[in-house]
Amino acid sequence: MKKYILSYILFLFCLPGIAQLSLSSGGHWVNNGNITVTIQNMNLVNNGSFATSTSSIKFTGNQNSTISGNSLSLFNIFEVAKTNGAKVLLNRNVSINASINFISGQLDLNGNNILMNSSAMIAGESESNRVIGASGGFVEITQDMNAPAGVNAGNLGATITSNADLGAVTIRRGHTTQSGTGLANSVNRYYLITPTNNTSLNATLRLKYFDGELNGQSENSLVIYKSNNGGTDWNNISQTTRNTNANYIEKTEISSLALQTLANDNVVNPDGATGVVLTGQRKKATEVALKWTSQTETNMSGYQIQ
Repeated sequence: MKKYILSYILFLFCLPGIAQLSLSSGGHWVNNGNITVTIQNMNLVNNGSFATSTSSIKFTGNQNSTISGNSLSLFNIFEVAKTNGAKVLLNRNVSINASINFISGQLDLNGNNILMNSSAMIAGESESNRVIGASGGFVEITQDMNAPAGVNAGNLGATITSNADLGAVTIRRGHTTQSGTGLANSVNRYYLITPTNNTSLNATLRLKYFDGELNGQSENSLVIYKSNNGGTDWNNISQTTRNTNANYIEKTEISSLALQTLANDNVVNPDGATGVVLTGQRKKATEVALKWTSQTETNMSGYQIQ
């Protein structure tokens, strides 16, 4: 009986003129075994129970496909194989158990979220084939990290190294520009990293990006910016390593993790003097001779000695 049901479903996919695969309320979609179901140039509307067990759902064709409906779709392996510039767009949140595989084309968050199992991962992302999300949304994963050594959870692109026990760490990756006090603009990628234990980490953080996400920023001047209050205020925490070939920025000796993004280094010397060296010599009981040198002086008119 199961073979007949599966054949009937696949036959429905191939019928001409059908642009939408709908699962009505009360309906159940069940796949048994490691099969691949191909959805070509069709939208998926899930108002029932859509769970794909250990199988793969592959979106193909040269037209955009959307995923919508009132119910959360539970994918095991989600494959994107679109051509001719076509995309898969989310019109609601989805869940991933094993992986998102990019063969060709893009997956647009479209203001919605991808919730990943702790062991799930993204595979095959490249400049042309990747997750995008200019209108919002994020990809999120939570993993336990006890003394992580180069752990890139879910292959989202945030690699963490620390001797500390961070506990459960939630990593959220989004693709909207960040700005606020101290940050005028950023690349089109950010990471919100929330460890259970988030003090004295002495961590090394490496953040990945694609050239297509630079958003006018010069990758030769990229540094890491950090916000501890949800993006209202930003601090330039600089960088230790910048690799424009492998497209990552790395910073060592980070005490805590928060909301991070990449942008051009905007350090400007503040008004005043830098590199001031003072020397003093007592001349009399009530008289001291002072001498000083400085490296730079900006908008200075003199010194006041107190």
